[in-house]
Amino acid sequence: MTVFEGDFSYKGLQNALKGSLEDKILYTVEFFPEEGKYHFTGHRKCQVRYSSADMQRKGRVCPVCGRVLTVGVVQRVTDLAEKYERKIELTDWLLGDQKVKGIKSEVIKRPPYVMMVPLQEIISEALSVGVQSKTVQSEYEKIVHAMGTEFQLLLFASPEELKKVANEKVVEGIMRVRDRNLFIDPGYDGIFGVVKIWGEDESVSQMQEQISLF
Repeated sequence: MTVFEGDFSYKGLQNALKGSLEDKILYTVEFFPEEGKYHFTGHRKCQVRYSSADMQRKGRVCPVCGRVLTVGVVQRVTDLAEKYERKIELTDWLLGDQKVKGIKSEVIKRPPYVMMVPLQEIISEALSVGVQSKTVQSEYEKIVHAMGTEFQLLLFASPEELKKVANEKVVEGIMRVRDRNLFIDPGYDGIFGVVKIWGEDESVSQMQEQISLF
């Protein structure tokens, strides 16, 4: 999702997508790259998965079968990236008069971006029911109808506003996504990655490692 400079309302976003606003990208909304099937380097049959830091320490040879590992996107980006790319940071920045947490750089001149988990997935995990269940769909429709748009509530609505229309656990999930307080299990060698809101804490450092690359 690409958002152009101009009106931040839902109508403004629609106009931006139609190309009626100034052709200047303000920011983008993305899925978490860790969910990709080839995010990290590894061998699925050997159950070996390496981050870029692991690659630096252990090399590119599988310790189980002795063959070269399937190189992931992160490592390819690392191989190509110049040193100044590491100036990209997760930080708070102003979008109009709204503060959002996203990834940007004061060194590299390109639009910043924010990564989001879809609202239906947040509700599903918060309520411990399937994404396609009637419970999730009903809660989703209720919240979006009350708040206007999914992007409005995921990016801008205050906890107080959200608590008026959403389950308390759902509100907690939205805020955890905004703060990047997540469990991220990156994909590798053809296996999809997993982003969980409530889970182990070990992947927080992994996520910070990947920020500089994307």
